[in-house]
Amino acid sequence: DSAEELRERISRATRVETAVARCDQFFPSHRRRVADHLHGFVEGGVSVLALTTLAGLLLGPDARTRIGEACERLRLGTRTRVELDTLCDCAASFPSFPEEGREGRAFYRFFRDRQPAGPELLLLPLSERLITPELAARLVAFYFDHYRSTDADLLLSGGQVMEMLGIAPGPELGRHMERLREAESLGIVATEEEARAFIRKSG
Repeated sequence: DSAEELRERISRATRVETAVARCDQFFPSHRRRVADHLHGFVEGGVSVLALTTLAGLLLGPDARTRIGEACERLRLGTRTRVELDTLCDCAASFPSFPEEGREGRAFYRFFRDRQPAGPELLLLPLSERLITPELAARLVAFYFDHYRSTDADLLLSGGQVMEMLGIAPGPELGRHMERLREAESLGIVATEEEARAFIRKSG
């Protein structure tokens, strides 16, 4: 790196840290849950917060190469590398969303397609002013209040769905569970009875 490039990388990481410090202002209704999430661990002793700051240092047109080098040098695992890739991709090209009130499905797919990353996805774009604090707050509210991140969060287990439809474990079950996750995240289904009706109809 030239001295100028290094200064920009350090400046970017500092802006990420500033965004983190302002989380209470950005997400007042979810500040505790955001803080808990950021202080959780991706794998080993690597916190979500440390990884997000590192992504700020690595962000740029050569991010993938730099991520590979950093993971090798720091002996970081595969899951950490995947999340770094995801964070940098998201900051380099943040998706657009439909107008307020119609963005539920887009919000769901934003988080689904970037698992296991969560609210940290918003910190680099916020620090680079690629998104407004209002949009970030709506995404965080959706993540904590509506999004079902795993099948364990659902109203019906995989076993119950297999019994209902008479199917075995496999891709078909996976498709039904994914539809149910989306329906629950969007508020289409809210009770076990509604979940059963939804599965029967989609089956």
